[in-house]
Amino acid sequence: MSTNNILLNRGSDGEIYSYMDDKIIKAISLENLNLLEIEIYTKYSSIYITKALKIIIENHQIKIYQSKAEYDLHMLIENKKKKKYLSLEKRLKYIRQLVCGLYYLNTKNVLHGDIKPSNILVYDDVLKYNDFTMSRKINNLNPPRRKLYTLGYRPPECQENKCHKNSDIWALGSTIYELYYAKKYFKFDNSGTRYHLKNLEENKHENNFINKIIQKMMVKDPDKRIDILELYNTFK
Repeated sequence: MSTNNILLNRGSDGEIYSYMDDKIIKAISLENLNLLEIEIYTKYSSIYITKALKIIIENHQIKIYQSKAEYDLHMLIENKKKKKYLSLEKRLKYIRQLVCGLYYLNTKNVLHGDIKPSNILVYDDVLKYNDFTMSRKINNLNPPRRKLYTLGYRPPECQENKCHKNSDIWALGSTIYELYYAKKYFKFDNSGTRYHLKNLEENKHENNFINKIIQKMMVKDPDKRIDILELYNTFK
């Protein structure tokens, strides 16, 4: 990677570098490449899904060039917590965008596999799903080589490495709660491995509709969880 590019983030699957003033490069070793991620970046067409500007193979890496976002959703939430938080109208607008983006992925038979605020980018007031490293085809959810989702957003079934077509719904429910209330849906014990549902009752007076939706998304049994079509029809 050029010495002119600044390392922004390093993860288990690759590195993110700045490129010029308005672009980033995601560099992934060929051994860690998920071909579905490349397919999503190059062939999928939705305003709520990030795109690749170009993709090249160089020095045993695949490099994905993308437009630099203003924020990711985690940064936006943290910044707004320090100031006046997002208006109710803006929060509902963002929630609808997230639902529409997930519905689009579902129509393409794709499970995102790692929905969380830091994997959602903000471009000109539009939220876009990003980072499809963990993505799988819904019709091929055999146990993955490692657990999908980040702890705190991981559905119970995926804790046992048995993901479901409705697993993204759980992760999105946790994300929506965090977006709406500017605090996490889960809390951890000192070991960092056990997590417990927060009590939603404390926030019901603010917007009963949102809490009812979140509760339907966070049902432990994935077969009884609200599915993406019903969720989409609620917000469209």
